[in-house]
Amino acid sequence: MDFRRHFDGMHYAVDLGFRKHHREFYTAIERRIGFTPRQICLIDDRAENVASATSAGWSAFHWNPSSRLDEVLTGFKSDPDGGSAT
Repeated sequence: MDFRRHFDGMHYAVDLGFRKHHREFYTAIERRIGFTPRQICLIDDRAENVASATSAGWSAFHWNPSSRLDEVLTGFKSDPDGGSAT
């Protein structure tokens, strides 16, 4: 699946120089794109990264083999105040 066509941007820890469980990862992306944490969503297959994102104020979704991208994105769009799902 070509995820890039569904998103305005994708940010990789290796490019930012911070691992996803570090607060600096989230701060670097916020500065890069100029959005507030509640406007940003992380989709990740590791529960600890989802927890780190929610601690930073982001919406976050724990991706698993049965996840459907359309359902994840619908959940994010329907929650204007942010939130998280696992």
